[in-house]
Amino acid sequence: MGLGLINEKVRRNLIFFFLFGFVESIVVIAAIFSIPPDSKSIFFLGFSRNRWIMVGGVFILGLVFLTGLLIVSLLRKRYSINSVFLRIKSSPKTPFTVEVIVLFFTTALILLIAFQRTLYLDKRIFLLPILVRINPILILSDLLLFQSLVVLLFLHAAINLQSWFESFKAIFSFPTIFIGPLKWISSLISKLLIQFDKVLDKLSRKVNRKLLIGLIFVAPIVITTTLLWLFFRASITEYMPTTSDEMVYWRETLTFISVGFEGGQYSTDELVAQANFSHFDAHGPAFPVFYGVLGKIFGWQLYTGILFNLLFFSFALIVFIYLTKPNNKQLILLLLTLITFWPIWLYLPTNRVEGLFFAIAIILTGLFYRIITKQKKPGVEAIFLFLLIMFAGFFRPSWSLLFIPYFGIIIRNFSFKNLTKIFIFTGLSIGVVILFFQYLVAPYPLFSYEFIHSLGSSEEDQFKSLAIHTLENIRSFFSFDDAEVFFLLRFQMVWVLIVSLVDSYQTFKNSVKSISFPKQLISLFNLSNLGITMVFTIIVHTIHAGREYRLWAPHFLLSLMILIFSSRQRIVLGIIITNLLFSVYFGSYFNSERIQNYNRDNSDILAFQEATSDFLVYEPGENHWCYTIDFSRYGNQITWGPWILTLPEEFGISWIINWENFKEQKLNAKFVLLDPVYIEEKEWLNVDEDLNLEFLTETQIGNLYLNMDSKCNQ
Repeated sequence: MGLGLINEKVRRNLIFFFLFGFVESIVVIAAIFSIPPDSKSIFFLGFSRNRWIMVGGVFILGLVFLTGLLIVSLLRKRYSINSVFLRIKSSPKTPFTVEVIVLFFTTALILLIAFQRTLYLDKRIFLLPILVRINPILILSDLLLFQSLVVLLFLHAAINLQSWFESFKAIFSFPTIFIGPLKWISSLISKLLIQFDKVLDKLSRKVNRKLLIGLIFVAPIVITTTLLWLFFRASITEYMPTTSDEMVYWRETLTFISVGFEGGQYSTDELVAQANFSHFDAHGPAFPVFYGVLGKIFGWQLYTGILFNLLFFSFALIVFIYLTKPNNKQLILLLLTLITFWPIWLYLPTNRVEGLFFAIAIILTGLFYRIITKQKKPGVEAIFLFLLIMFAGFFRPSWSLLFIPYFGIIIRNFSFKNLTKIFIFTGLSIGVVILFFQYLVAPYPLFSYEFIHSLGSSEEDQFKSLAIHTLENIRSFFSFDDAEVFFLLRFQMVWVLIVSLVDSYQTFKNSVKSISFPKQLISLFNLSNLGITMVFTIIVHTIHAGREYRLWAPHFLLSLMILIFSSRQRIVLGIIITNLLFSVYFGSYFNSERIQNYNRDNSDILAFQEATSDFLVYEPGENHWCYTIDFSRYGNQITWGPWILTLPEEFGISWIINWENFKEQKLNAKFVLLDPVYIEEKEWLNVDEDLNLEFLTETQIGNLYLNMDSKCNQ
């Protein structure tokens, strides 16, 4: 039915709607650019211009979507104007009513947040910090709700106001005011996911399979380059490592390419690996050796690690599609999952190991899927899967936890005898990975290292230390102090865990001994993959500053991708939708995290190189401390930074965190760079009295000294 067949009244209302939407967009855009760049006034709801630009952009896209939806509904016969009228009139709780209620509450919350300090509420309502964090979503929802109300009003001007007020009154009656909204929200979410699922079904029948595979293959490079251009007007080749992990990954690889295992010592507090030949830090030798071998062949520039990560990622997608042979609907879900999985795009434009981990997670998904769905005894796939888990474990031992679901899926029959086998095989495999990793890496003074070295103390002290650490991590897990994208991932993992727990309970309720159906195995796999990894992190690792985010993200991607092949595809749709809702937060965090990587003035780096190049000279020898420099981790100007990229490629770096340890203990490195004033102000030690240093030169980040206690200078 075309627009010409619509009666004059409706057509007039539609024209008013389109004009209103256009004017509304102009007003939103004008309002955004009238905001001062750094303003966070309550009159702008505490938002800066950049955040308003992102919220306004998503709102205008929503407006365009609603307009298109309205036009399509009018042009298709089965969504005729009369049927739309009837649906609105016949519903006792009309969309109009519900939207007014939600709009009222969201507006109230937004005003509460904006005027919290004026009303002296900032310390009286304990949930206020959480509301402040979700303020962008509240504002975005408010705008879209208002716009959809405009759609309904202009579409059907003759709403029966009396029936509307009756339904409005019914919703607010007790106890419906408490129970009704929860039921309605739950029902709405379920219906939305069902509708999205139907849309995917229709789309999958029309879209070309080769086109989908092509889009998936080029997505990594296209999205990465697009993000860099949109946010920084930069390209991959302009990348510079700036965080400690990025710099150390790049430098260790450069050192390996230059002199193999004969480079200087990379460590923290001069703690070294048990293996004498391994001079690498707490990340171990896996990254520098693996990337270094490729670097010897293809070269090693500042941005080369990103190109390798993009290559690994695209290759992993090809392997995944070959192993799983997904249908069109699964391909669409895969593409949407990859596009909206923010950790990928946060770490892929860097030379961090997480880029490789996402590629490993994708291949692991394909291999796990093969052994889960294979009715016969797994063969070659199981061998490759075992080797890949072992390979990943040498980069990060937490990957070895996947041996638990691996042997569970291989054996499947959970009799006492087979459970004993699973326990023994899993313990041996994890033990080999952890022992080998510990042998090769330099320790890092985190809780796990300190706990291991406290094993000689009383059991009461050990238990108390472990309990305090665990409780602190649990508190941090539910804290909203971290970036929004961090607690989004936590919430999503808990959601998938709860669903997997329910499915696993049903599985064991029906049959404890033998598990064979793919649905049962997938739920048990996700419960093991996410649950055990989460418990491991809370007990022995650290939930702070994104450490758990980097560890959990590849595991969560693995679980999400395997859910695409289960009966729980709507969970994946829910994750995609929540990721889209948090796109504003991702944009803000991506900008703050990556701006130094792509928009940095490097004049200070060149000045540092010029000041130190005459002193820092590589002289081959048996003592690797002779071409190692100790950096102070802290100073008036933080002394670890991109300056270390200019050091001779054979040099190693040791970060000193606990200077107080060196009042009695002598430093080993030949060179030391520190800010003496800052260290003495902190009362860590007296540089002149506690250390035996000879001044060489002054730099903008501290003084360079010759360590006279080093064996190289005696």
